[in-house]
Amino acid sequence: MLPLRAEVMNKTGVLLVVVAVLLFAAAYWATPKIIGMTGLFFIIGCCLQWRLRGGIASALWTTVAVGLSFAIHGENLALLGISVLVYFLLAFSLGIVLNYAYRQQAELEKSQMRYRALFEATGAATVVVEPDDTVSLVNRKTEELTGYSKEEIEGKMKWQDFVFEDELELMNSYRKLRLEKVDEAPQSYEFTYRDSEDNPKKALLIADIITETREVIASVVDITGRVRIEEKLKESEENLSIILQSIGDGVIVTDTGGYVTRMNLQAENLTGWKWLEAVGKPLSEVFNIINSRTGELELNPAQQVIETGKKVGLANDTVLISRNGSRYYISDSAAPVYSREGEITGVVMVFSDITEEYQAREALKESEEKFRTLAESSPLAIMIYQEDVWVYVNSAAEKITGHSKEELYGMYYWKIVHPDYRQTIWEKGQMRQAGDTEPFQYDFKIITKEGKEKWVSLTGALITFQGKPAGFISVMDINARKEAEEALRESEEKYREILATMEDGYYEANLKGIVTFCNESAARTLGYTVDGLIGKSFQQICKDPEEAFEKFNRVYQSGRSEHSLTMELVRSDGTTAIGEFSLTLVRNDEGRVTGFRGIGRDVTERKRYEEQLKYLSMHDQLTDLYNRAYFENELNRLSGGREYPVTIISVDLDGLKLVNDTLGHEKGDELLKACAMVLQDSLRRSDILARVGGDEFVAILPRTGREKGEEVVERIKSNVELYNRKNEHQVPLSISVGLSTAEKISKPLEEAFREADDLMYRDKLHKGTGAKSQIIRSLMLTLGERDYITEGHAQRLEELCLELGKRINLTQKQLSDLALLAQVHDLGKVGIPDRILFKKGPLNEEEWEIMRQHSEKGFRIALSSTDLSGIADLILKHHERWDGKGYPMGLAGKEIPVECRILAIVDAYDAMTNDRPYQRAQSREEAIKELKKEAGRQFDPDLVKEFILLLGEKGAGDGTFSKEEGEGE
Repeated sequence: MLPLRAEVMNKTGVLLVVVAVLLFAAAYWATPKIIGMTGLFFIIGCCLQWRLRGGIASALWTTVAVGLSFAIHGENLALLGISVLVYFLLAFSLGIVLNYAYRQQAELEKSQMRYRALFEATGAATVVVEPDDTVSLVNRKTEELTGYSKEEIEGKMKWQDFVFEDELELMNSYRKLRLEKVDEAPQSYEFTYRDSEDNPKKALLIADIITETREVIASVVDITGRVRIEEKLKESEENLSIILQSIGDGVIVTDTGGYVTRMNLQAENLTGWKWLEAVGKPLSEVFNIINSRTGELELNPAQQVIETGKKVGLANDTVLISRNGSRYYISDSAAPVYSREGEITGVVMVFSDITEEYQAREALKESEEKFRTLAESSPLAIMIYQEDVWVYVNSAAEKITGHSKEELYGMYYWKIVHPDYRQTIWEKGQMRQAGDTEPFQYDFKIITKEGKEKWVSLTGALITFQGKPAGFISVMDINARKEAEEALRESEEKYREILATMEDGYYEANLKGIVTFCNESAARTLGYTVDGLIGKSFQQICKDPEEAFEKFNRVYQSGRSEHSLTMELVRSDGTTAIGEFSLTLVRNDEGRVTGFRGIGRDVTERKRYEEQLKYLSMHDQLTDLYNRAYFENELNRLSGGREYPVTIISVDLDGLKLVNDTLGHEKGDELLKACAMVLQDSLRRSDILARVGGDEFVAILPRTGREKGEEVVERIKSNVELYNRKNEHQVPLSISVGLSTAEKISKPLEEAFREADDLMYRDKLHKGTGAKSQIIRSLMLTLGERDYITEGHAQRLEELCLELGKRINLTQKQLSDLALLAQVHDLGKVGIPDRILFKKGPLNEEEWEIMRQHSEKGFRIALSSTDLSGIADLILKHHERWDGKGYPMGLAGKEIPVECRILAIVDAYDAMTNDRPYQRAQSREEAIKELKKEAGRQFDPDLVKEFILLLGEKGAGDGTFSKEEGEGE
């Protein structure tokens, strides 16, 4: 920018020269001799006038110039006079105008000099920014602030060169708003600028716009130091808050009006008020204290501090009544809070719960004898000293120190202290005796009477003993604990050796998931040596690296340990294992996370077992089909789904109970497995087959209509027949079947299942006892094939029983029942194991118990058959004895059906006279003799006589027996 005065002078000079030239041309054209010469001198005068800055001087010079012109040329005097007058007046007028302009110019120059001085003298960095963003003017403070010189900035740098990129967009928006809507633009704001060394600094900018030129003038104040102070102040405030919350005493701060402004956590606990609830409330409302002895309200301690400006201590009898009515004895004090100017700005109260101490102190005052009793029974050494000597010690003190009470009384208390700790203990003792009520607790060594060193822990306090201040201490023998701590320190040095012998794997990893330490177990689990595993990344060890990263990152982000994490791991040989491990962050002394650690184990077998249990929970263990729980889940899943139509087939295995009762559950289980196999072979892979009860099966056929479902039922029946043909010597497979179809979602599958079940039972009723009769025939066939007795046994029994029955005049029905009983009485023995049935030698009691069950089994079989149900009762009782010692009912005498009494005699005779697995055949004489012996005990004596007579008659033809023998005893 040019100086203002020079600019005005240049413009004025140009104007004068132009005017003078025009006048000269006009004068020369009119009177080229006289007036033209005069005009020439006038031009010269105007130039002088421009330089001399005065109208009078110019006019005088013009007059001289005219006179010289006249003397030279001597022209017309009248014309010359007129010219001189005109030029003189014109010059004089111009001189006046120029003189005014010069004065204005001088004032502007003076104002500009004051502006420049003010611009430089301001305490802030001040800049002028042109509309094209160029900085056109700066002061020296700007040079100090930025580190650039004026020559480097003015006209060469833009204001954006000083602003960081992340704030440039915001400041551009402010500048645009200032240029367009100056009233809406912020006049001041903070931003971050950069100096010549690219250092970031905080500054406050105040800007305004010069409307005529659209130049912006801005002042910039460096506030970096202030921002740092504010940050430190904020940090200090946070630290103060942490300290207040962590101390054990309650702290309440009030303003000068006695209104609560701050509370810590302990104050909240004791008063029952939350800080946010208490803020702004009078202290007397939150801090409700009374005198425990008088019950009267205590004076507001904050008000006392405000009035006196001094620290106020609370009385020992002060009780704080909590918001919920709880009562606490408290101690400590309230003190003023001062500003820097020394004015009180509030009150801080620090108080602690001394309820227990107060109660103990009061109890001690009431009865020193009680104190002595308690002290003497304490395992701790209770010791009191006054004026540096022991005045009371209990028995435990004798045990710990080795000195007797008499030796301790009058002894200086520091005499028993180890020399290394004596000075410290003496100083603390002096403080305690001087009235310092702070509790003390510390560990040190003593020297016993025997000269042995011993670690003790001391807790001390100031008390009143016998009306005088005294030091009260309790001493605990911690020698064993110190030795244990020493042992612990030694053990910590060996922890890596312990880790090496752990069964579980231990590992440590850095933040990249690379193993930095592991024990032998961890390495062995993955098939590595310890050195081989160290350096491996978890992304290499884990089969799914992304899963590993996710788990490690989750723990890192949350900062919380996790346990029982499972991942599939890759062993060194490429095989996989399932690992279960914990994951915990490792932090250094500064609390910064440096890695991870945890314990892991191989749970492959356990997981396999869990999977097996899961499988078993949804499958029937016998048939390996789905169980009822799975069936019900699938029924719920398919309900309302897209699998319609759904057909349900209900199947019941006929005669299972009969087989279980006769042949045993093992045979029944085989029949169930056979049924499951036939059903599986008849269904598609997409069909669901489940065993839902003991002998019940259900098949769910998704996307299957009724017609297709009936085809499946026919296929099942066909496969059952095929099975029976292939296994004709085994118990036949017989099933009852019901089918129902839910064509649309409107029909619930539960309803379809009930319908199929009802149809299955209808099929079972329709078949009636035919299926059981078929099974019984099979059992009879099985009994005959086992040939457990000599061939023809049943035929011989039938013949002899009928002959004896006719001999005693039984009815035709009784004879028919007797003949059938002789054939099937041992039907229940189909369920007796071969090892018992064919045992060579006598049966033991356990085997006899099994053998005796055959009559009941035969009874149940007979009841299941229409052909045999009429003699079921006879089969049940055919092993009853005349004397009542038979089984299973213990009937006696004629309570036993006559058919059973006849069968018992004939069966016994045939058994004795034919070979059995457990004995050789006897002679007829021996058999007759045994029958006579058991007559009246095992057998009906009258029937025995008739049977012997029958045998005599049958044997008369061959001379073996006589009628007389039959009539004998």
